[in-house]
Amino acid sequence: MNLLVFGAAHNRDYDEVPQRALDALGGADAPTQIMLAQDLRIGHLLIDEFQDTSQRQLQLIEKLTSGWQPDDGRTLFVVGDPMQSIYAFREADVRNFLDAARTGRIGGVSVGRLALARNFRAQANLVAHVNATFPRVLESVATRSSTAVDYGAAIAAVEATADMPTFELALDERDEASRVGANVQRALADGLSYVAILVRARTHVGEI
Repeated sequence: MNLLVFGAAHNRDYDEVPQRALDALGGADAPTQIMLAQDLRIGHLLIDEFQDTSQRQLQLIEKLTSGWQPDDGRTLFVVGDPMQSIYAFREADVRNFLDAARTGRIGGVSVGRLALARNFRAQANLVAHVNATFPRVLESVATRSSTAVDYGAAIAAVEATADMPTFELALDERDEASRVGANVQRALADGLSYVAILVRARTHVGEI
């Protein structure tokens, strides 16, 4: 019924897109002309955000690479960070990433693993704080879920400054605003030219 409604409206939903692609390529024993044409055309395949690959998307990758042979010059390159998984949103399944890392294969293609650990975004004090905190945060998760991801410690590429991260508990929004304001004033007095305040939503910044 949904397909009839979408067809009448000339529209589609997120789940239909990969399914239509799979249907267009046909099966392993009966590949379509589209599949055969893509097999001749594709020499290198790059997949970004692989930690959020769904099962149907993985099937699509496997179909597109099903005719590849070892040493035929074609390459499959995937990029991802399992700690950034969106866990089941839009059918994302981090197990696909974990399985590829564990088995060294994606479908019929052998893959190697290159782990990048250098952090160029945060200075060393913040990186050290996160490295010390999050292994304890994630420890209990690893005992409950087969899709739990181990914390991968980062290596700071930016030198430390004198400031250390702090964690403060506020009694209410007004107390929080007062603490944030004091920290901003202190930072400006120390010579910083600008300060960024990160909030979940713009409505949370009213008191500040």
